[in-house]
Amino acid sequence: MSFLRTSCFRSLFLRGSFLLLCAFTTPSVVQAGEVNLAWDPNTEPDVAGYRVYYGLGSRNYDHFMEVGNSTSCLVTGLEQGRTYYFAATAVNTANIESDFSNEVSAALSTSNQPPLANAGPDQNMNEGVIVTLSGANSTDREGAVLTYSWSQVSGTPVTLSNPSSAQTTFMPPNVGPNGVTLGFQLTVTDSSGLQSADTCLVNVLWINQPPAANAGTDLSVKEGTMVSLKGSNSSDPDGFAPSYEWTQVSGTPVALSSPSVAEPTFLAPNVGEAGESLMFQLTVTDSGGLQARDTCIVNVVSVNQPPAANAGPDQNVNQGVSVTLNGTGSTDPDGGLLAYSWLQTAGAPVTLDNPESAQPRFLADTGGASSSLVFRLTVTDSGGLSALDQCSVAVNGAAAVAVNNTASGVDLAGQWLSLNRSTKWWAPTFKGKIRIKNLGNQVAPGSILYVYQSADSAFQKTDLFLGKSTVSSITAGGYVDVNLTLKAPYGRSSVYIIGILDAANALVETDETNNTVVSGLIQR
Repeated sequence: MSFLRTSCFRSLFLRGSFLLLCAFTTPSVVQAGEVNLAWDPNTEPDVAGYRVYYGLGSRNYDHFMEVGNSTSCLVTGLEQGRTYYFAATAVNTANIESDFSNEVSAALSTSNQPPLANAGPDQNMNEGVIVTLSGANSTDREGAVLTYSWSQVSGTPVTLSNPSSAQTTFMPPNVGPNGVTLGFQLTVTDSSGLQSADTCLVNVLWINQPPAANAGTDLSVKEGTMVSLKGSNSSDPDGFAPSYEWTQVSGTPVALSSPSVAEPTFLAPNVGEAGESLMFQLTVTDSGGLQARDTCIVNVVSVNQPPAANAGPDQNVNQGVSVTLNGTGSTDPDGGLLAYSWLQTAGAPVTLDNPESAQPRFLADTGGASSSLVFRLTVTDSGGLSALDQCSVAVNGAAAVAVNNTASGVDLAGQWLSLNRSTKWWAPTFKGKIRIKNLGNQVAPGSILYVYQSADSAFQKTDLFLGKSTVSSITAGGYVDVNLTLKAPYGRSSVYIIGILDAANALVETDETNNTVVSGLIQR
């Protein structure tokens, strides 16, 4: 502000009174100036009011204004950077106007004023929603172009998209239930470098987001191994630790070590050759009760274990009897089927009726001499693993048999010499030859032979009866061969043919246990 007063003033009088005029300037907020004028009052009693004259030249006034009885006034709408000249007059009730008072001048300043920053209102925003800060309502008194600079002054740090523009944006952080307050400051600068600043607050409100469940990748493991499920990559976008709950959806039931932890364990069950798939579901729950689920699959593959061979007990037999080797005690821990292979490794050679079966048979005929026969059994599982065992059969010599059979009487035993199957659908038949030997020391009278078809090598009365044949008498120590042609239904499965000696039980034999003669397995 400037206060202007003239160094000399001129008296204008109505009845001898003087006016002393003074002036001071007031810049406005727009591109125009103001001048405040004041003067001493006229003391004459009939003064009605005052007039103020002004213009851009000394004593050259092109504007005036009535101001009434006031002894001051504000002249507005003046142009900045110009000098104005002012004078006042007094007017009485008779409308007689005095001479001009002393003249005063006012030079309106053109000095720059700082801008006015406006950072916008405080805001309440949800987390995850883009926030816009706006300084567009900032102004400059002189109308100059402003530059902007945004900065964060408090709260969790965020990234402003364009801090040097009037408007900038940012993504608020994820917050907890209590939220968070972020503070920002806007600084505006005019073309002359003058600045001002303003601040605003953004309150970020918490919105509970559902968690994300991750049950881990599918696994392939071996049976019998310890398995760990992986749910630790589950997450909560709000930053809280979720709770876990594992359940088994399918497959052989297993016991989880702890279903409520991120990574429970269990022992993979034993499975068959085809393996098995187990499915598990993970449910995660956040602090607000929202849930998410995911599943994973654990493929359990079989680990082939070697089989255990069992060639059966050692045996002691007489000459000419039918001997059955027994490998049915062999086992496979994986529960698979076994393949059998018998091989004689010592003793007088004999002929096994089916070396590839679990229970092959042979006739103990060592020419009358005693002999120790040794047989080795090899069992092989479906995975190619094998195991060995052996057994021995002690065959007594003829002298021992004679002693044993001094009062033995009749004893029939048999062996299939040949057997084949015709699968022609109009006349399916079995053709074969069976040798029946009398091991006793007396003549065996004629007898009846029954023939059956069986699904296994153990005779059952429910087996399919194929037919019968008569057997002539047999001298002591002698034998007869019986040829058979039997009709049998066509089937698609492998079978055994079983002959029952003395089927009518008409003979009294010293050994009734060797009257069942079983063939080897006949493939379909």
